[in-house]
Amino acid sequence: MPGASASKRSLAKAKAAACIALAAFALGCDTRASKPGPAVSAEDRTRQTYERSCAVCHGPRGEGKQLGTMTIPSLREGPPVNKTDAYLFTQIANGGNGMPPFKFTLDDRQMDDLVRFIRKEFQGKK
Repeated sequence: MPGASASKRSLAKAKAAACIALAAFALGCDTRASKPGPAVSAEDRTRQTYERSCAVCHGPRGEGKQLGTMTIPSLREGPPVNKTDAYLFTQIANGGNGMPPFKFTLDDRQMDDLVRFIRKEFQGKK
């Protein structure tokens, strides 16, 4: 059925748009930046970036999940473990396959830090 295929594509696009909207909302709602407080380590900043930008879809521990018909991959196992750091950086920057691009909201340092965070926290690599 040609209509069913188009319907699936529309649903996938809607889900991707929802992920983008959630991520954009989360990025825009961080009020902590305007309040003075204790110094935050680079690792804590990266953890906060992951929680705001990535955990919405990939889960708080990088476990991945099913979102309707879209499978959000685990960052703990499978292909992400075997991909190069450059590949992961590019995936974060450009998105694709339902993932929003973060090159418009994160700088290169933040994306590099996320790759290192994923490797260390979820994959046990140094």
